[in-house]
Amino acid sequence: MVVANGSPFAPFAHPAPTRRPGISSARAPRPATTTSRKSIFNQTDLTFSLNTGAVKHKLLVGAELGQQDTDNFRNTGFVNNTATSVTVPLAFPTTYAPVVYRQAATDANNSGKARVAALYVQDQIELAAARRA
Repeated sequence: MVVANGSPFAPFAHPAPTRRPGISSARAPRPATTTSRKSIFNQTDLTFSLNTGAVKHKLLVGAELGQQDTDNFRNTGFVNNTATSVTVPLAFPTTYAPVVYRQAATDANNSGKARVAALYVQDQIELAAARRA
């Protein structure tokens, strides 16, 4: 009989990306988005072998439990505190217009929770040589 168990905990944070200038027209600035995630899962397996007459069995019985919490937040960048984009010429692709980040009506500000609960059984059988012929 073999017992296997694993319980990983995985925090995750994805900060806002840095601003990248465009080539001929910049959709500046990019939104500032943050995602944080906390996950914990546990999977336990029990494996064992047995014989029932001419049939050999390898049995696997297991369970998995898990939870993941996610938070998302986004702010839109407004150039000169009014527009979400600015056009710059190809020859001079740099702008020094001030950018103000604030939430727009379509920006994300949400959270979610995922839960997992599972049970499973697997029976791998092998017939005796006399039965396979």
